[in-house]
Amino acid sequence: MLPPRSVTWFALILFFVSSPSHGFYLPGSYPHKYQIGDPLSVKVNSLTSIDTEIPFGYYSLPFCRPSEGIKDSAENLGELLMGDRIENSPYRFRMFTNESDLLLCHTDPLSSDDLSLLKKRIDEMYQVNVLLENLPAIRYTTKEDLVLRWTGYPIGVRVGDSHFIFNHLKFTVLVHKYEEPATVTAASANSPGVGGTAAGEPGYMVVGFEVIPCSYQHDTDSVKNVKMYDKYPTKIQCEPTTVAMAVKEKQSLVFTYEVSFVESHIRWPSRWDAYLKMEGAKFTGSRFSTPSWLLHSSPYSSSDFAPNGSTRFDTVRRIGQGGAGPDE
Repeated sequence: MLPPRSVTWFALILFFVSSPSHGFYLPGSYPHKYQIGDPLSVKVNSLTSIDTEIPFGYYSLPFCRPSEGIKDSAENLGELLMGDRIENSPYRFRMFTNESDLLLCHTDPLSSDDLSLLKKRIDEMYQVNVLLENLPAIRYTTKEDLVLRWTGYPIGVRVGDSHFIFNHLKFTVLVHKYEEPATVTAASANSPGVGGTAAGEPGYMVVGFEVIPCSYQHDTDSVKNVKMYDKYPTKIQCEPTTVAMAVKEKQSLVFTYEVSFVESHIRWPSRWDAYLKMEGAKFTGSRFSTPSWLLHSSPYSSSDFAPNGSTRFDTVRRIGQGGAGPDE
């Protein structure tokens, strides 16, 4: 006899398979068209490691939390079956609106336990996985003239006896502009409809999502009275080839971010091509497993960094880009 949990999953699967409708679709798997300025929902998935392969919840570490509270955001049965823990995030995007130097939050001073856990997860090479329109954030790097694509970004890196955290994120959202209803109809064949704007109205669809993590030495005293999403007091000059924000006991962490939009020739049906072309990558639910030949060659290993020094990895330009989005 099946255990109660297995019976529950079996009943759910049977419900979808035996549905009398002509077909079904999973929420998040159909095109969503946005107008300029429309809010976009950024989500976070479980923290994952290429070493331990044991996932942990994103909010198990002292990261910024959404003001409306933490909510489960799994959108389809596949995500639940694969054990993904998708939740809302505090990151706020608006379609085709570039924003920079935004304060996300400053945490309470790190306790001894917080610091110990943070260092442990960094040593275990845990990655942060961010999602937009079901697309995991990709980062592009080069190693010995080889272009590498990675999903997610590392929590931080250890250099000598010090641990550094990536606390400033540079997001790039690739969007494709749809102006004719026929184009949208072709992209959403066999789906119940296109979310967002009314049929026939011009709009943008998310076709790519990229991230560059940076370790930036913030001035914690200067942001004590700055609210979430307000401008950071000074211009953030963050270079992905250096690390600066070391984690220490009784010290607060400051998180900031920026986002830019780039118009792309990539169409909605082709937006997964960049993921499927990852060498040896295997798609499982909403995550991609890392090919075995890369398991111990992370682009952010400790030997590649020095405090305020250069790393041997350089960020490469994305493919399929066009014009940039308007500034705020």
